[in-house]
Amino acid sequence: MSSIEAKIGVSTIVLYERPEWDMMKAIEEVSKAGFKGFEIHLDDFHGCIGDPWMIRFPGVWPRTCSASFRRELKDALKVFETVTLHGTCFEVNIAAENPGLREEGVRQYVEALEFAAELGIPTVTFHMGGPAHILCDPEKVYARNLEFAKRATAFAEKHGLSIGYENGGSIDLFKRYIKDVNSPAFGLLWDIGHATMHKGGNTGVALRWAEAFRGQMVEIHAHNVLGWTANMSILDHHGFEEGTFLDMRAIFRKVKQIGYDRPIIFEILGPRAHPALDKCKRAKEIILDVWDEA
Repeated sequence: MSSIEAKIGVSTIVLYERPEWDMMKAIEEVSKAGFKGFEIHLDDFHGCIGDPWMIRFPGVWPRTCSASFRRELKDALKVFETVTLHGTCFEVNIAAENPGLREEGVRQYVEALEFAAELGIPTVTFHMGGPAHILCDPEKVYARNLEFAKRATAFAEKHGLSIGYENGGSIDLFKRYIKDVNSPAFGLLWDIGHATMHKGGNTGVALRWAEAFRGQMVEIHAHNVLGWTANMSILDHHGFEEGTFLDMRAIFRKVKQIGYDRPIIFEILGPRAHPALDKCKRAKEIILDVWDEA
C-alpha cells in the first residue's frame, strides 16, 4: 500500500441516501469501500441535495451527541488510519457583523475543537466568516477571523491538534493569516475546486496554490469543477474525470512534488451515496497512479 493511501478518505457531506444514513452506517460503508480515511462534517441538520427537499448527510453535532455515543463513535473510528473533523459552514459565521451571530458561530467552533480533542481526532478545519453586507470593512472581517484563528490555535497547541481554515479569497490573503497566526499548528485546508472558482481559476491557478503553501497545508479537499462562470453550487464537487476544466493528474503530481503527506478528503457528490463513493474510488485510483509514477 502506498503511504499516501492511508491519508485518502471521504467526507460525510457526500453520503446521501433514503432512508438517511446515520454515522455508524457511514463509517461501515466508507470502510467497506476500501478507504482508510474519513471526515466528519460536524452537524446533524445539513444537506446539499434533495428529492426535492433536503436529504441530510450522516451527522453528528456536539450538542445532540450523548456521552455514551461519543464513546461508541470514538471506538468505531478506529477502523480508519486518518480521521478529520470539518466545522460546519451551515448558517455559521464567525465574522458576522451581528455580534450575537458572531458569538454563536465562535461558540459552535469552540465546541468542535473540544469534540475533536475528546474523540482524539487530530485534524480540525473551519470556514472563515464573511460579511453579509458589501459595505462591511474587510479589515474588520479579517480581524475577526484572525481572532478566532489565534484562539483555536492556542487550543490546538495545548491538545496536539492541527487546525486550519478552508481557503477563501486570494493566496496573498491566506498567506497573511498564516503569518499573523504564526504557529505550525495552523495552516491551510486547500479546497482545490473552491480555490480555482474565484476570479477565473484553472489548473495553473491550482498549481500556484500548491506551490505557495508548500509545507503549510493541514488538509486537502479534492474534487473537480466544471467551470467558474456560474453558481459554485452547480459547478463544483464533481468527480476527477467529470469535465475538462481541471487536470487532476497534473494537480496531484504537483501535490506529490511538494512532499505533501497530510489528509486528502474527497468532497465529490453523486445522486446518492453509492454513486458518490464510486466516484471517490476512481479519484483515489488516479491519485495512487500518480504516486506510483517514477
